[in-house]
Amino acid sequence: MGILGILTICIGSYIMNIKEKSKGYLKHLKALFVEKGPQLMLLVAILSSIGGTFDKVGVYNSSEMFWPVGRNLIIVMALIL
Repeated sequence: MGILGILTICIGSYIMNIKEKSKGYLKHLKALFVEKGPQLMLLVAILSSIGGTFDKVGVYNSSEMFWPVGRNLIIVMALIL
């Protein structure tokens, strides 16, 4: 059911943004392989989904206070090094 909702939103937004038919109907999909901006947005979406799952597992296997403190401490240490 969730996939159906995502597909509906994607198809609807695609249909609403078709303006220039001379460049082809697949211009937006071709942009994923050519332009840097859409590639970076896709990368951010993938990393956000992985990060959310990682945080859920971390909170589930530890306490609600230890996980955010420990995670942020590791991030700060990685940025310092």
